[in-house]
Amino acid sequence: MDTAIQAAPWACFYAGVFTISRLLGPLLFKHVAALPPDQKSYWAESMVSVVNGLVLTPLAWQAQQHGSGVGFHSPNPISTMCCHAILGYTAWDTLTLIYYRKEWRKGLEMYFVHHTGSLAAWGIAATTGVGHNIVVPVELLEATSPFVNMRWFLSTAGYGKDSKLYIVNGIAMFISFFVLRVAFNWWLCIQRFYVQWADFAPLPLYFKSIALVLFPINLTLQMMWFSQILKGIIKIVFPPKDDKGKKAKKAA
Repeated sequence: MDTAIQAAPWACFYAGVFTISRLLGPLLFKHVAALPPDQKSYWAESMVSVVNGLVLTPLAWQAQQHGSGVGFHSPNPISTMCCHAILGYTAWDTLTLIYYRKEWRKGLEMYFVHHTGSLAAWGIAATTGVGHNIVVPVELLEATSPFVNMRWFLSTAGYGKDSKLYIVNGIAMFISFFVLRVAFNWWLCIQRFYVQWADFAPLPLYFKSIALVLFPINLTLQMMWFSQILKGIIKIVFPPKDDKGKKAKKAA
């Protein structure tokens, strides 16, 4: 109960970011004003995701839970705050996904799986103080959020795949995604569950069971999303022959 109470202000904070973005977006940007209502809300929720990445990443770094020798019983006030923050964000984002489930259909199943696991993992970590060296470093992955959301922002603003800004952002998204969500994520998995197995094994059975189920799901989802990004990058760098022909005719 205390964990829910501590996470509630964060959920309210993100609800406020959504509300302000939903109100100001159409007033400040003509292309946002032209979007249908559900897409205006998607634009606002994408802004929430960007803010979340900008808030969580420095907090998670300051928590100092990402080192190779950090133990499973070493929480601190900042790492606990990180757990409450991600719980608040995930709770709010889950509510919007449920509300717009008919309009935002594409890929929702993966997000619901991801959010359910997130609520369980960070909720247990926040309540028990165990495993902050696993769940808090994972929040560093949110540093990719601004680039991921910027891709959609640029697309809706009329900056297509041929624009330099879109390409530069795509490269930054690809590099950050690979470094954090692939390389660092796998390093964290190997470090905590293999190198530190002697410290992990004595942990409570419920925590070990959840960690050994949820972390592979996390890795699987990240690999699926990364493969989609990789396909997009390959298509931009090496466009199909038909696309090349269309571009040549268009230039002529």
